[in-house]
Amino acid sequence: MARVYDRFLKQRLSRRRMLAATGGTALGAAGIALVGCGDDGGNGNGPDGNLTPAADETPTTEGILRQSQTSPYPSLSPFGPTSLASSGIFGFTAYDHFWYTPIDTGEPELMLAENIEMVDPEGLETIITMKEAFYHDKPPVDGRQVLSSDVNPSWERFRDDPFGLGREWMRNVWSGMETPDDLTVIIRQSEPFAFMFGTAAAGSAFSSSILPVETLDEDLFDLSRDVIGSGRFLLDSHNNGENLKFRRHPNWRIPGEPFLAGIDYVLITEAAAARAQFRAGNLDSVGLPNKIEADQMKSDLGDDIIITSDLSRSYNVLMLKMTPPFDDERVRRAIHLAVDRDELIALVEIDAAGGVPSGIVQPALERDALSQDEYAEEYFRSDSQEARAMLEDAGFPFDQTYTLKYPSPGDATADRALVLQEQLGRAGVNVRLEPQDLLTVWLPNTLNQGDFDMTLFTHLPYEDAYLPLAFYSDSSPIGPLDDARGRNNMGFFDDEYIAAFHDIVRTLDTEERTQKIHDAQRMLINKWPPMINLYSSVSFGARWHWYKGIVSGRGSFGLFNGRAWIDTALRGS
Repeated sequence: MARVYDRFLKQRLSRRRMLAATGGTALGAAGIALVGCGDDGGNGNGPDGNLTPAADETPTTEGILRQSQTSPYPSLSPFGPTSLASSGIFGFTAYDHFWYTPIDTGEPELMLAENIEMVDPEGLETIITMKEAFYHDKPPVDGRQVLSSDVNPSWERFRDDPFGLGREWMRNVWSGMETPDDLTVIIRQSEPFAFMFGTAAAGSAFSSSILPVETLDEDLFDLSRDVIGSGRFLLDSHNNGENLKFRRHPNWRIPGEPFLAGIDYVLITEAAAARAQFRAGNLDSVGLPNKIEADQMKSDLGDDIIITSDLSRSYNVLMLKMTPPFDDERVRRAIHLAVDRDELIALVEIDAAGGVPSGIVQPALERDALSQDEYAEEYFRSDSQEARAMLEDAGFPFDQTYTLKYPSPGDATADRALVLQEQLGRAGVNVRLEPQDLLTVWLPNTLNQGDFDMTLFTHLPYEDAYLPLAFYSDSSPIGPLDDARGRNNMGFFDDEYIAAFHDIVRTLDTEERTQKIHDAQRMLINKWPPMINLYSSVSFGARWHWYKGIVSGRGSFGLFNGRAWIDTALRGS
């Protein structure tokens, strides 16, 4: 422990001294953040607050929210290789959806939908009545009304996009749509799907957006450079995907909202530089890497800021490809055993309480996750000497070097890669680290096409257990589409588990489904799957006291909040 601790800290401190020297003023290129894709308030903040202002406060409506953007967007389109990143911001701001299902209740909150009628008990036919809404006033749409006839072309385009995540429901279960009039949509399914209202299906901010049909015509509109939706903010300007500026949609379907006049994103590629801009009052909120940074920020700025923390629904994973030698269950079990989650948390988060080990379903999804005790018995256990002995028995080729690819930049991911390199090395596994640009290399090639021996990354903060379980199935949201066995970027196809997974998806009763989710995790533990879930971080954030009306505890639903506001009397306009 001491050896890796000293080595690790020297490399980390060397890198961070360099960032502190250059990142405080540079607003340069490179990097990624799925802006607006975090838990609750986004960007790792998760601040407290309610949908309505305090009784003695009157919200001001001229305030512009100022946030950091860590990478330019190569394309603004919700389709194509970079769609995950672009949808992470535009899906919550510029586009509208029928509904979204908050994590606290599990019941869909109606948005563009006025009413939902389930025609049959298995949910094979759903009738949706739409509210009156209008698109942003830009050519060629010119602010016209949102029509039911826009929905099917939009969803078909999402369905047919080979790069999109979370499209399995669209491709395999959604069987068609009828639009008997301008404000009525009938959704049909080929089979029961328990997660139909969730983020894996018709409630996804990444694939259920409703676009005007004009923007789907490449001769009329360039989706890569501009955005038109009916969401509460319209994209006012940007500079080649940098420094996005949103302004209030004047014809938004909820009168008087949003309270914010707009959102300005400032390109700041280094986290240290973003924190410096927050300290100077130039950003309204910022994510913090650990409790030490949070305590220091609070000590420096006092009651003028609000510090928040929460166990993230995101979780960090080490993924192996099911090619030799990792197609051998004995080798995968040894790799599991070589990983020390407690050491990872202590070194990367700078605090033993800065994270919680993650099982198959991340711990923040309390109803569906197995207990920590049940995982600790074997899945979380670590012993490098026993791991090496297992590898020797399996005939592991110790003379070979395996490449661990991970998205860059990102201090925490690089830190985790360093620690894993050391931990696997103790068991005799030689690992070479390869950081890759997230948008141009890692996301489209390494992750989506399964081009890796090993890869390390952080999953998005999923709202339910469907996607955490789907990654191990033949219906994974990531991976090549041309494999006859199904879609799975690891190449992990286990018939017993696949059958259990599809049974879960067809089980509409919540209690029965929860039990099956628990059983499926126990099954996977004994199969030593190639995706090794590491831990969920405790996320910290800070916001200035003038940033008010924030929603918390509702998952990503808080990102749709139209009642957040800036007290301009405290901050200035």
